[in-house]
Amino acid sequence: MGEAPDPYAQGEVVNEVYDLWFDRAAAYAKSLPGDGSDAPREAAEEMARVTQRALAALVGADADHSVLAAADEFFATSLTSAFTRILGLLQSKPKFLALTCSPAGASLLPFLEGRAVSRLRGVGR
Repeated sequence: MGEAPDPYAQGEVVNEVYDLWFDRAAAYAKSLPGDGSDAPREAAEEMARVTQRALAALVGADADHSVLAAADEFFATSLTSAFTRILGLLQSKPKFLALTCSPAGASLLPFLEGRAVSRLRGVGR
């Protein structure tokens, strides 16, 4: 059997994914006037895709489920914290709430309800 992954290295990867997403999210938010409800469709669709890719990377939506199930406490905490911070911004900031409620974000919500949340339930189990 192979060597167990370093939980601190895995935690750093989680932080890097979140930081990359946050940089893109900040640029997106700054580019929009007002509350973001008039966001250009292309920009909103791109931000929805970036968000979905970041969340998929965090929960390993396309990876072997055993990686998440075997997560130690440090990695599981890092992962759920980053995931929660992204969801928190999507819910609490008007520019991102508008994104999730618009046709541009139509693929993001089913992804969250389906694969993402179900994968997150398996972390550390």
